[in-house]
Amino acid sequence: MYPYELIRSSRRTLGLEITPDLRVVVRAPLHCPMQEIEHFVDSHTAWLDRHMAAARQRQQAAAAREV
Repeated sequence: MYPYELIRSSRRTLGLEITPDLRVVVRAPLHCPMQEIEHFVDSHTAWLDRHMAAARQRQQAAAAREV
């Protein structure tokens, strides 16, 4: 499982985000149980793998352009 930052708010659905600095952010409803949040993250491991790899490539390309 990826380490993630949890942000709870008055929303209805769970959301997953990868920030430009490669942090994983999970947005969840205020009263959503932690077990459900952890299951959500576990069930999206393939999505996280693909998008984290793409984000790393973008970050490396940007670093190469700065040099």
